[in-house]
Amino acid sequence: MNRGFLTGRNEDPWERTRLRALRDEIGWGRVAIGATLVALAGFLVDAVVRLYNLGVAGRWEVIVEILLGACIVCFFLLSALVYQITRLGYLRRLATHRPVPAHALDRAFDGRSPRLAILVPPGHTAGARGNGGEGRPPGSFPPPPPLRAVPGRGVAWVAVRAGPVVGGPIVAD
Repeated sequence: MNRGFLTGRNEDPWERTRLRALRDEIGWGRVAIGATLVALAGFLVDAVVRLYNLGVAGRWEVIVEILLGACIVCFFLLSALVYQITRLGYLRRLATHRPVPAHALDRAFDGRSPRLAILVPPGHTAGARGNGGEGRPPGSFPPPPPLRAVPGRGVAWVAVRAGPVVGGPIVAD
């Protein structure tokens, strides 16, 4: 017998384990962000000191090499920082997220849905996957028909072809 269900204390032990694991991951994520910031600051200080000393000595070709290398390393360190911050935000959201009750979802999605119109040009049916007998390579589609104003019906796709009209205008409400 599930006494927790009857007393209203229906706490899932796996939920506590999951929250504890997320809390630990969030802590390690903060440590990783701190380590990345320290590495970035140390690298920038080292690069600036080297560039200053080389600028005083007038070794411009070495300065250009160091600048290019420093830009690449800074890019990698900043991308690691962005990744860690994004991951920390995701873990925090995951730790505080509570699923929406089923009755609320049912209430939101019950009722009348808005009308939906799917515009399908003439000749594009589910069975017409090949060339359609019009000399096009298999799998290719003809260009879309022009968009024209239809009196009393608004704007519609109108099939304009030489010869008999295969389909009439397809109008979206």
